[in-house]
Amino acid sequence: MKNFRLAVVDTNPVQYRVPFWRYLSEHSPIDVTVFYATDVGLVPHRMDASRTTWVWDIPLLDGYRYEFVESLPVPLVPGPTANRLPLGLLRRLDRGKFDAMLVFGYQNGPALLGGSLAAILGIPLILRGESHDVGRRRTLRSKVKDLLLPWMLRVPDAYLAIGKWNRQYWEDRGVPPSKIWVALYAVDNDRFRRRLADDPERPQRLRGDWSVRAGETVFLYCARLEAVKAADLLLDAFARLESRGANAQLIVVGSGPQEDMLKRRARELGLRRVRWLGFVNQADLPFHFRAADVMVLPSRFEPWGLVVNEAMACGTPCIVSDVVGAGADLVAEQNTGLVFRHDDPLALTHALEMALDDRRRAVWRAAIPNVVDRASYRQNADAMADCIAHLNQQRDS
Repeated sequence: MKNFRLAVVDTNPVQYRVPFWRYLSEHSPIDVTVFYATDVGLVPHRMDASRTTWVWDIPLLDGYRYEFVESLPVPLVPGPTANRLPLGLLRRLDRGKFDAMLVFGYQNGPALLGGSLAAILGIPLILRGESHDVGRRRTLRSKVKDLLLPWMLRVPDAYLAIGKWNRQYWEDRGVPPSKIWVALYAVDNDRFRRRLADDPERPQRLRGDWSVRAGETVFLYCARLEAVKAADLLLDAFARLESRGANAQLIVVGSGPQEDMLKRRARELGLRRVRWLGFVNQADLPFHFRAADVMVLPSRFEPWGLVVNEAMACGTPCIVSDVVGAGADLVAEQNTGLVFRHDDPLALTHALEMALDDRRRAVWRAAIPNVVDRASYRQNADAMADCIAHLNQQRDS
């Protein structure tokens, strides 16, 4: 029996969120309805200005209740999803008798309009955001935003923090701790496990395809090829590793605006053990994570980094920079990998060298299951149900 009715107002079907709506529908006391402003992600989409066109290969509309709402673009606001105003939302919310509304962030049309309508209709509003201040550059825009934000943050009735840095971000802007619930950012861990069980020999075959040598350590980069992700830093660090005779290989998964530049850089560095795989879709990613010995996310700034969750769902340790949000909750002090100083190729080289040790990696792998259990859909559903129950008790008192 469902105890609560939750309205989710989102920009479009997002591959990382949809499995959670399905989980709520099947395994929680929450009756969820998701209202989408656009259908981006359901049809082939060009990743960037170059060659790559893709569409997600996992179902995005199965197993939960959803509606696409009539929406209009907002002039002068970047798209293709954040600039939509779902004008058909009021009628649906009014008739839905919802116990709470969940929105994502505060800088997109669906969240802003949804939050305003929640206030008008008396629906308790829950905000889920990704921001943190670690490594964030203080620009004029960010300073102005920080002046205005405390006023905006009075509107939500509760916050679902994705981790400790995100919780600190809200508290530093005046949100009372009593209004914050921590629900660690999570992926569908069970889907990754099931996919690996479908073909348990596939990771070993991939290592054969990659011509992995005896005793060779395989490092995996899996992210867009853009400046903020710092793949260039990883190439520089890996070049130092190769120059020291390390038995290692680097697998690069992803595409993006820096792809051609990074391949030129690899040639200039004379890298011999780097393999470029391009974009790999969701159904095949688990095998790539399991085939690797370590996943590396060297970002110059990263609100979270769900690729860390994905790698750990497959049992793979991670090396991340010290501005990756997931590192604070899933890696640092958890002994599931290493955290290095961002934008420091020597620090990254040292981390890669430490990861060459088989025994150290075995210790990291042994610690991963406990971390995966903490960052799970079950934990998120429990936190959300507790939050909604509290808000309704508060409203009715």
